[in-house]
Amino acid sequence: MKLISTVIITTIILIAILFSVLNAEPVSINYYFGELTYPLSLLMVLVLAIGIFSGILASMVLILKLRNMNAKLKKEISESEKELINLRRLPLKDIK
Repeated sequence: MKLISTVIITTIILIAILFSVLNAEPVSINYYFGELTYPLSLLMVLVLAIGIFSGILASMVLILKLRNMNAKLKKEISESEKELINLRRLPLKDIK
């Protein structure tokens, strides 16, 4: 298993190095107050990282809502089970 993970990590690193070598041309980014020049590969990695981070943030909002709903539903089930146990303990009355 260690060998497989080592091969996969090495392959990813080699692909990243090849990507950065093939995309080393400088790219200018114009802002309102100035201009910056970075290699294309760096900008692409930065944009990918920003996309991953914003995707994680967006999904965390949904995950937190679902956890909150799950906790409420578990509490409701617990209360319903307690009520059911109490109702089962009540003696039955004959209706005449």
